[in-house]
Amino acid sequence: MLRLCEHRCGQKLKSEARIQIVEQYVLGSECLKKGWILTDYPKTMEEFKLLDMIPTPPNRVIILKVDAQRCRERLLNRRYNVITGSEYNLASCESLLTDPDCKLDIYPKDYKDVVEQDLLEYEENIEAIMRYAGETASVIDAMDERKCVRENLEACLMRPGPSAKPRIPQSPSIIDPMDIEFDPDDELDPKIFDDIRASEPKYSFI
Repeated sequence: MLRLCEHRCGQKLKSEARIQIVEQYVLGSECLKKGWILTDYPKTMEEFKLLDMIPTPPNRVIILKVDAQRCRERLLNRRYNVITGSEYNLASCESLLTDPDCKLDIYPKDYKDVVEQDLLEYEENIEAIMRYAGETASVIDAMDERKCVRENLEACLMRPGPSAKPRIPQSPSIIDPMDIEFDPDDELDPKIFDDIRASEPKYSFI
C-alpha cells in the first residue's frame, strides 16, 4: 500500500503523509469489521507514535528480531512462481533453476538496493521502537525456520495481548503559569489565598 503510493510519487513520503494513508485504510469499512494487520510498518518511533494517535490504534504489537545478515540472505534468495504464486528459497531449491516448467521471478521489494535500504532503516530504528513499545510488544525470535516463526506469530495473535501499561504517544503538556492570561473581571477563587493568610483558630468544646 505505502510502497505503491511512494512508487507513484517517485519518492519516499514523509511520516505525516504515510500515517494519513494508513489511517484511511484502517478506518475503512472492511478493516472496521474484520480488523487489520500491518506489516513492515511503522518503521520509526515517530511513525509508531502517530499510529497510536489514530482513532483505532493497534491492540497488538509483534516485533520480529532477526540478524541483518540472515534477513538479507532470505530476501535476496526469495523467488516466486509466476504461474502458481508459490514462494521458494534458492538456497534450498537450486534444482528449480534448471526446471523449464518452473518460471521464477523476483519481487520488486527484494531487489538488492531496496533490501539494503530496508535493513539499514531497520537497524537504525528497531531499538527505539522496542523501547517505546516496552512491555506492550511481543518479541519473536525470527532466526528460526520460517515454519516455526509463522507458528509463533499465529500463537501471539491467538492469545491475549501482554498485560502492560498503555503506550503514551505524547507527553502531557506542561502549562506555564506565566502563559495564563488574567482577566480583571474574572471572579477570584478564594483558594488562592489559602497559602498566604493565617489559619483560623479552631476551638474544641467539650
